[in-house]
Amino acid sequence: MAIDRGASVGAAFRRMRYHPPMAHRCATHADSTATHRCDGCSELLCEECVEEGHSLLFCKLCGEMALPLASGQATTSPERQRQRARSAPYSLWDALGYPLRGSGVWLFGTYVGLVALLGGLSLLPGLGLAFIFVSLALSLMLSGLLLSIVRSTANGNNELPGWPDWDFYVLLRDLLQLISVFVVSAVPVVGLLYLAGCGVVGLALGQWSLMCWLAFGVGLALGAALWVVALGSVALYDAPFSAFRLDLHLAALGVFRGSLIQVVIFLVVLTLASEILQAVVLLGLPLVGSLVASAIGTYTLFTGAHLIGVMFRQHADAADELYIG
Repeated sequence: MAIDRGASVGAAFRRMRYHPPMAHRCATHADSTATHRCDGCSELLCEECVEEGHSLLFCKLCGEMALPLASGQATTSPERQRQRARSAPYSLWDALGYPLRGSGVWLFGTYVGLVALLGGLSLLPGLGLAFIFVSLALSLMLSGLLLSIVRSTANGNNELPGWPDWDFYVLLRDLLQLISVFVVSAVPVVGLLYLAGCGVVGLALGQWSLMCWLAFGVGLALGAALWVVALGSVALYDAPFSAFRLDLHLAALGVFRGSLIQVVIFLVVLTLASEILQAVVLLGLPLVGSLVASAIGTYTLFTGAHLIGVMFRQHADAADELYIG
């Protein structure tokens, strides 16, 4: 009986296509490719047999640590979640609902109420000390929350994190870092106005030329871009004086390019729209307008920080190489 060797070879290849080689099969699921090996029982594991702990990956068979077979695979649960988040589709429209998603709506509402309370205290006589205390506490909490939003988003979380722990020195450090970011973002505006020979006095007297306004506009655009990359780097790469690394921030402008332009345009449009809406509402309804104004401002801050985290998440490898490598 003649043997069709071509057919037998083709059948063998078809079997290999649907059944991975024995050395790479999962010990429990023979039809699944193994991606990890257990450090305890030494069995090969597929994705279904790997359990994510708080920080490490574990074997479902014996509970010991699961180690990846291939280089470049995630070795911890946060890295694994980050890789999934980076590969998952996430559009600008998805980001618009960030402050109102999941349990974050309660944090959003609480912060809006606190800002409205602060505005009410400023209108009452004899409560100057209470106003100062609430303002300081709110500023400290906001600084920690904004950095936490950027950090958690970059790590794959698309919902608002909880309130930061009340550690005065940590929150004070976060506030000083935010102040440093604003100082750095003001450098292009101040520098271009100085080169153009334009001063604040000229603006107050209405004597700015077209060149002054052009320098001011270009400076604002560059400052907004620097604010975005500086805030992201401060949140993710917590190093002393990292906000002042203008050399790295300028290099990051080229790394992020299109994503950075989209984020800056979105933030500028959202800020302008919120300012116009606040002005319109405040004209007719001062009390309601105060609440609406705090809601719009809070939404802009939270969504903006989330967008910065999304940008750093989508360009994680390039950002790590720039700010760490």
